Amino acid sequence: EQSSSSATWVDGDLSVAITPASASNKVLVLISTTTKAYGSSVFTGIGIDRSGGASGDGTLGGQGWGLTRNHYAWAESYPSISTTEPDINSAHASYLDSPGVTSEVTYKFQFKSTYGTCYVQTGDTLSSLVLMEIGA
Repeated sequence: EQSSSSATWVDGDLSVAITPASASNKVLVLISTTTKAYGSSVFTGIGIDRSGGASGDGTLGGQGWGLTRNHYAWAESYPSISTTEPDINSAHASYLDSPGVTSEVTYKFQFKSTYGTCYVQTGDTLSSLVLMEIGA
């Protein structure tokens, strides 16, 4: 379990590298995790960061708040009146990337909170970061 009250992206502990066979191939990135919060209106965002690739390093696609971006997901907590019971949600994100290289590219799981402390990779659930290379 990891936690943060930061409104900026924080690195999670999931990271996977891939070396594309062709510079024209794409990489499908899939993230699945759980989020937890104890206060009301705590938004937890999950996202993807890339190291390497023809366009350089950084968060993919700008990662602004909003559900219209296919690489970005959020979960809002709605705990009961008592804040001693947490609200637990699943969160998933995907992104079809075009790294444009045949050298190693590393993808990292990231998360942030808009208000209060958020938790990711919670409980007995398994979190995953999966990469699939797609030929052009």
